[in-house]
Amino acid sequence: MSMGFFGNNNTDLILKGNQLFLQNQFEEALQYFDKATGQNPENKDAWIGKGDSLKKLDKHEEAITCYDFAIRISSDDDTWTSKGSSLNILKKYEEADFCFVQALAINCENTLAIDMQKNNLEMQKNNHIQIFFDSAKISMNKAQELFKTKKFEDAIPYYEESIKQFSLITPDSELFTINDKQGFIEYLNSSISTCYYLIKKYEKSLTYVDKALLIDPINVDNLRIKSTLLSKLEKHEDALVTITEALKIDPNNKIIQKNLDSVKAKVSKDFSSKTADKMEVSEKLEPLDVLKMRLAKGEITLEEFNKIKEHLA
Repeated sequence: MSMGFFGNNNTDLILKGNQLFLQNQFEEALQYFDKATGQNPENKDAWIGKGDSLKKLDKHEEAITCYDFAIRISSDDDTWTSKGSSLNILKKYEEADFCFVQALAINCENTLAIDMQKNNLEMQKNNHIQIFFDSAKISMNKAQELFKTKKFEDAIPYYEESIKQFSLITPDSELFTINDKQGFIEYLNSSISTCYYLIKKYEKSLTYVDKALLIDPINVDNLRIKSTLLSKLEKHEDALVTITEALKIDPNNKIIQKNLDSVKAKVSKDFSSKTADKMEVSEKLEPLDVLKMRLAKGEITLEEFNKIKEHLA
């Protein structure tokens, strides 16, 4: 009795399926392999042909099931490699790596399995980078939304979470460089510093701008911000050192020059105030006390001290 379209010989079905597969007629080839597995579920070649056809049709989950049937019948390195290839496409990298290990255990010279295992490790690394990068971007975008609505304190934890995610990235020379990573982290530390500045927590703000400057010590914007913060904290001399450093880096920057003049005025005022305080204190001291202070500072010798003391007595 005729089997019609598919014929009645299992081997013929597989041969016809292979012929159609080589002609890139994967849907048609699949029909023959499907019929062959139906007739004889223990025919390994039929399952491999079906799996390969499904893979070409981007039906990788179904292809993996077919490869599993073939491996159950008889394990070989090529089928393990084919299964690993489909798992790679599905981004199931650890499962794929297991398949390549199995393939190489059977045939350590399977060059396709060797190449695919190397590719799998690279894809795993890139996938991890992408996961951390996407997570960091989500947190950063949320922080920026809050910043725009002036919810500065609420934005800070999202900026910090973004730093945490970027810190987990292992830089890759092509996909994500060390400069990319450091650049993002510097920007985030500067953003946190700005948030703290706007809510008048100047010590905290200074901590984060210092973290940014550890990454890029010649960032004049951050140096200018640091100088402003030091002035807010009444550390005018430190502010002067910082703003002077910024001007050396960018000598034509009018904003920095203006800031420098402002800090100089504060330092001058601070110095005058301290001098006046010292004079006021010295005026309140007894002559002998002043004499002792001068001796302690080395301004007079012990012999001079004794002579003057005699006159005071």
